[in-house]
Amino acid sequence: SVTVKDLDTGLAIENARVMVPVTNGTNFPYQVVVTSITGAGTTATVTHTTHGLADNDNILIAGATRDEYNGAYTINVTDANTYTYTTPDTVSGSPAGGTPTATMVLLNGLTNASGVITDSRTYSGVQPVSGWARKATGSPLYRQAPIADTISNTTGLSVTVFLQPDE
Repeated sequence: SVTVKDLDTGLAIENARVMVPVTNGTNFPYQVVVTSITGAGTTATVTHTTHGLADNDNILIAGATRDEYNGAYTINVTDANTYTYTTPDTVSGSPAGGTPTATMVLLNGLTNASGVITDSRTYSGVQPVSGWARKATGSPLYRQAPIADTISNTTGLSVTVFLQPDE
């Protein structure tokens, strides 16, 4: 879990955006070159051999020539080698082009009223992560702060991030 608090007051920050991708491939995909990404409408289909992902996992796609394919997305698994995600806009062409990679994102979303975002899963080994927290919409605004730590496969990870006001 990640808890986000105001640096000056120590109070919880609701609706802070948190993104925490893995930083190596110990347990999950890390900068894995995918076979292909194609699109139709707002649906992108990724061919990613033996990806090992599950419905509602988050993946960070980078390196596609067509920018609308790049970003962090919640996926729907089609089979062991394919998953889909919804792009924010209609894709302008298919395939995605470039050399797209996929990286597992363990936390990707907004903090709750207690300033917390959490996930629960099983790890076969320790998992280094590196990401950020920020609140850039809805006053008060806060500057981005880094998150870098290692998730233990026995005790997990609980980290508090303090954000500096940006208003």
